Amino acid sequence: MHIAATLLPLALSVAAKPISRRDAAIRDSPSGTYAPTVGQCPSSGAAIRQGSAIDPSEKAYVQDKAVTSLGDWTSYLQNIGLEGFNISEFVPSSENAVAGQTVPIVALGISGGGQRAMLTGGGIFAAFDGRNATTVALKSGGVLQLASYMGGVSGGAWMTGSWSLSGYPSFENLRDQVWNMTEGYLTPSPSHPSMDADAAASVTLKAATGAPVSVVDAYGRFLAYHLTNDSRPNTDVKSGPGAATLFSSIRQTPLFKSKAAPFPIILSTGRIIGKSSDTIENPIYESTPYHFGTNLPTSGGLFVPIDFLGTKFENGVPSNSSTCVTGFENAAFLMGCSGNIFGAPVQIGANAANMSAITGNKTIMAAIGAVPDEKLDNGRVINPFLGLAASTGYPASADPELALLDGGNGGENIPLFPFMQKSRAIDVMVVVDASADNLNYPTGSAIHNTYLKSLQTGYNDTPFPVIPAVADFVSQGLNTRPVFFGSTCVSQPKNVSTPLVVYLPNYFVNYPTNTSTFATSYTTEQTYGFFQNGLGIATQDGSDTWPTCLACSLVDAQQTRNGKARSSQCQGCFEEYCYVGSQ
Repeated sequence: MHIAATLLPLALSVAAKPISRRDAAIRDSPSGTYAPTVGQCPSSGAAIRQGSAIDPSEKAYVQDKAVTSLGDWTSYLQNIGLEGFNISEFVPSSENAVAGQTVPIVALGISGGGQRAMLTGGGIFAAFDGRNATTVALKSGGVLQLASYMGGVSGGAWMTGSWSLSGYPSFENLRDQVWNMTEGYLTPSPSHPSMDADAAASVTLKAATGAPVSVVDAYGRFLAYHLTNDSRPNTDVKSGPGAATLFSSIRQTPLFKSKAAPFPIILSTGRIIGKSSDTIENPIYESTPYHFGTNLPTSGGLFVPIDFLGTKFENGVPSNSSTCVTGFENAAFLMGCSGNIFGAPVQIGANAANMSAITGNKTIMAAIGAVPDEKLDNGRVINPFLGLAASTGYPASADPELALLDGGNGGENIPLFPFMQKSRAIDVMVVVDASADNLNYPTGSAIHNTYLKSLQTGYNDTPFPVIPAVADFVSQGLNTRPVFFGSTCVSQPKNVSTPLVVYLPNYFVNYPTNTSTFATSYTTEQTYGFFQNGLGIATQDGSDTWPTCLACSLVDAQQTRNGKARSSQCQGCFEEYCYVGSQ
């Protein structure tokens, strides 16, 4: 069944009738503006967490999400109708629901790639949304509601953060009522004529507190006009949309509070001071509604409560108990760090015009002030991990500031690294790759780089399946179809057990989606075309068998834990979609 001819009219009809509301961005910065606030540290809670254990608040969230998703699992599996599958045996009672033991832990992820990635992910995840009767009828709808995690890098972080901050609406609603993609995100427009003046005012306010600033602050303020649903009149003319919205604001959205939405994670790459290039050796920093930090190969990890990001810590505690910073973790700033176009020399030629929108703006640059060139293009964050983990090779242990760059700068352009951590016990990762490797389509280099990272010394506790190099990846057509990677497909070196990775590359199904990473605006036709192509990828152009196979991938680990043999139907799916080595 081919559905391409009907997809664009369908997308337009869905957009005309939003299937879920989107919430106004929550303004809870303590200052009411972009500026952080300095105050007395609390008696407890303002401390660095070290080790491999999962954040207690995150762990509790994922467990509660397992319970709230039980009905979603039942509805989804009933709709799919797997052969020889007992749904009542698979879905436990709420009393017996334990994430990762009796309920699968599913993660969704979207790569970097600017607004191309944002639209690609939005289109595919819209097709996974069980709130849309049309996609449920196509049997792709419902996957979104099963996910415990949603991760994003760069443009994928824009999608993940924007969706979470807006209260998890339909992606069609987000596309049409928040993203405002017909107007460029780096220049003032009829809808946002004061964008540059607001950005300059916000940076001035932040700098006046003594917090470090750079061009990434202004960049984040520009992005806020398109990523935060904050079009209400400003109570402070110096704020502008999104200026008072924090990443921790996600905790106040209704679906997050009811544990009915995926737990969001966005990533940035950390620059290693003194190193001339960025590689897979660079640290990866994650921002969640509860924490900011990095997973380390030998010491487990370093994490600070995100509420206190911007505070000066030394050896794990605030340098001065009377000076804890709050309100530094502006949501658009962190999304700007994840999509930081300024920090990669290889991008300067292709992206010079985009960068000059800020670096050539005298008002903004005056607000930023005299910042050394080597810091001007960093997302500048006071290093909360100063003095920690030096003996384990943490490269920023002695750096007063962290330098945050685009999440894909080190070559890992898909948010797989946080999903690999054993403490999260993720069973299956469904990831979308919208990288621009060749003609602005992916060639598998990003997922291969994550595999290479897993081979580095000390990362033996983060097992990841073997991924072929680019030449083999492309020659086998793995970049133009869904692929399953993992130990359930083929034995891994040293018989390591790995999570299952369901890889969904961006490729042409019914609409060209290989636009430039540096495109800053899209026509309405293009935005609908991307969603049309996303639906084509998510359903495999209306395939009768792909929805079944996707469902098989989601239940496989739990079936193994339950002591159930894989059905012949699911076995056929794994034989069709598994990567088993070079052919």
